[in-house]
Formats: sequence, C-alpha cells, structure tokens
Amino acid sequence: MLRDEVSFVIEENVNYPDYKSYCSPSEKYPEYRYMDISKESNNVYKMIRKGFILLRLDKENIGTKEWNPLGSYIKKGDTVLIKPNWVLHVNNEPVFHDMECMVTHPSVIRCVIDYVLIALKGTGKIIVADAPIQKCHFEELQQQMHYAELWEYYHEKGIDISVIDLRDIVAAFSKNGTVSLENHKNPGMLVKLNELSEFENVDNDKISKMRITCYPTDALQSHHNAGKHEYMIAGEVLSADTIINLPKPKSHRKAGMTACAKNFVGICTNKEYLPHHTIGEKASGGDEYLNKNIFLKLASKALDNYNNAAYAQKKSVSYYHYKSFILNMLGHKLCNEKYSEGSWWGNDTIWRTIVDLNYIVKYADKNGVIQNTEQRKIFNICDMIVVGEKEGPMEPSPMKLGAIVMGDECAVVDRFICEIFGFSSEKVPYISYLLNKQNLTEEEIKINYKNKIFKFSEFKFNPKWHVIPTSGWLGHIEQ
Repeated sequence: MLRDEVSFVIEENVNYPDYKSYCSPSEKYPEYRYMDISKESNNVYKMIRKGFILLRLDKENIGTKEWNPLGSYIKKGDTVLIKPNWVLHVNNEPVFHDMECMVTHPSVIRCVIDYVLIALKGTGKIIVADAPIQKCHFEELQQQMHYAELWEYYHEKGIDISVIDLRDIVAAFSKNGTVSLENHKNPGMLVKLNELSEFENVDNDKISKMRITCYPTDALQSHHNAGKHEYMIAGEVLSADTIINLPKPKSHRKAGMTACAKNFVGICTNKEYLPHHTIGEKASGGDEYLNKNIFLKLASKALDNYNNAAYAQKKSVSYYHYKSFILNMLGHKLCNEKYSEGSWWGNDTIWRTIVDLNYIVKYADKNGVIQNTEQRKIFNICDMIVVGEKEGPMEPSPMKLGAIVMGDECAVVDRFICEIFGFSSEKVPYISYLLNKQNLTEEEIKINYKNKIFKFSEFKFNPKWHVIPTSGWLGHIEQ
C-alpha cells in the first residue's frame, strides 16, 4: 500500500471524451480487454492509466497484457464498490449551469470499471452507487450525463454492473412548500459510534442545537444525544471488500472544500443522521453565523418551524417560510452579518461528521460493528479535469484544471488537493484532524509527477491551479 503517496497527472487543454464512443480508450493498450477503440482522443483514460504507472502499481507487468494495477486492492471474488459523486441532477449556478464540475464524469467511471474487471478476472461483483441529496432526480441524472448508456455498454457485453441509488428516502418539494417522501426501501444498517464519535466530547446543549438544513428538527436529535451517536450506512458499502472512491473536488460552503473524505457523506442512506451545523452565533457555541443577532436567532426558529410544517404538510408552511426569509434578510442587512446556516469558515460541526464517516468506512464490518482493524481497502481517483469553484457543492462554477489525482489515503490526497486549490489545510478542519489522527505529516507525503518522486516541500504548486472559495470562506481559507 502507498499510504503517504499520491500521483498527479495534469495536461493543458485536455477535454472529456465524447460519450458516443462509450468513453472507450483511443489506444489499444496491451492490457485492454476489448476491441472497442475510440476514433476521438480519450486523454482521461490515458491519464488514469499514467497515474497507476506513476504509483508503480504492479510494476513488474507494466506494458504487458498481464498488467493488473488494481490487483493489490482487488482479489478474485471480491465485491467492489465504485463510489462517484452524484450530488444532484442540476447545477443552479446562474451563469454556466455546468454539470462537469458538479459530478464525476462517466469517462472516469468507464476507465475504472475496465481495470476493476481486470482485477476480478471474471468473478466477484461490481456496484456503482451513491446517495445524492434528498431532492436529486436520480434517473434524470443518469440520462443527462449519459451514465445510462455506459451501463448498457457493459450489459451488452454480458457484464453485470449494479447501479444503485443508496437513498432510503427521496423528497419531493411542492410549490406550496410542503415535502412529500417516497420510501426507496433501502434502509441501510445502523452503525453506532457512540463514544468513538467526534461528537462525544461536545457539550450536550450544543448537540441539541445541531441541525441539517431542510430536515425536521427532531430527526437529527434522535440519533445524536448524550452518549449516542449513530449513522445509517448503506449495506452495499459495508458489504464491499474494496471501495474505489471517485470524488469530484470542489469548494464547499460548509466544509471549505470537498474531495476524498467528504465524498463518503454519500454512503448514508438517510441524511437526517448527518449533523451539518449548530444554531446560534459563535460566541454562544453555535456556528450558524458569526455575531450575536436577534433577527437571525428568530429566523432559525422560524426555519425549524418551516421544516417541521413542511414534512408534516401543514398549511402553516408558507407563513413560516416567509417569516424565515424576512428575518434572514433583516439579520443580514441591518446587522451586516455575512454568514448563515453554517456556510462559512466558523463551521465547527460538519468536519466531525466527515471524520466519523471516514472512521466507519474503514472500521465497520459487514454487519455495521466497529472493529479494531481496517475492514476494507480504499483507493481514491479524483476527477479534476474540471473542478468546481465559488459556491460549491450545490452551485459550483467550472474551473478547467485538466488533472487526475490518486492515492490510498483520503487525508493525504485531500491535503495535496488543498494545496493545488491554494487553500491552507490548517483552515480546513477535517483535513488537519485526519492527518493528525493517523500520525501523518506533510513531510511524509510524496508526490509522483512526471516520472519523478517529490517531497511535498519540494513540489512547485502553480498559482494558476488555485480555485476561488465560496463566499463564506473567501479571505480566510486561502494561503
């Protein structure tokens, strides 16, 4: 395993390949199993392949038909979960509405599946799955981004790929503000962290004030309280022997940035188990906004009432929605408050959720019981051909980077991406915490680039790679 290494492949003017070729490679590589070769250039396939070579995966067989770069992660008979980022079916960013900076591109998934199949040698099981946010139209996303055609490509070859929406509950928001729920009957498994949770040492009063936007207030409190901290994790995730994590790195309103570690929020079947922020101002232990503000305090109560009324489908939903909107506007304009809903650099909640989920994905066994040893292998391949900047993750703007980054350890890969973005890792709590928890230091990180291995301190990061953070982190997260 290459715990302290990353590979970095970057090319100027690289584009995603056309979906019409099913994202097939444009070269007949020795290890490639099929006859399908794209007439148009597919640099993404070539870059992922190069990333494997830089990490010296199965180095004895590189350049031969026997090459099996994922063979040290995947064995015959394994269940392999490929975990893309499928957050939402639409990008509401007002200018570009770009989906390539929003979700993992199918060309990345195509290449990864090909190499997973090589490792499985005709055995085992492949699952491609994610749990988007509650209002995502999963089938629309599959069609819009041409994932569906990719699944059909493999189906025609007699290869069974299980594509799964991991959500247990899907929500539909009506024009009058009420919420109707559809049960997908995918309840997942309850994983109890309790005293192992990063929320264990948080004051009980603060825990009672934790919230997740767009969910009723009692939903979260029933899963996080004194001595009790639990998450509902998809059984498909826990059953996996290996997870190939395929994040779409971008700026993030609540966490600062999202990449490998944050992508595991999508292993939860039920989002109401996921604390996102804590109501109130910073001085009183909250992280919803910075300064004491009576209007925003009342707005939070109105938002709680709105969420409760929306899910109960009460007629009062419109009143509470309007009341929350007006109070929020007054709180920001009259009191000059910049922040809201924990979408700023003072958020002290979401990083704990991220750390908890990363602990679960490593140490929870197939029955959801936490063990002392790692229960599955994880390998990260980051789709950074186009990344998201400004108001990610829900409304990101596209920034063309032209890179593929990969490695074993989420915290190490995320630390490297943080530097690419021009962010200070000390300002991104989950990254610095995970590195410290795993006794990893910046000095230990090695970067495989252009057939050389660099120490982190030796590598020259180009300022043109920097992304613009979200408005709530602007002026704070940058180096």
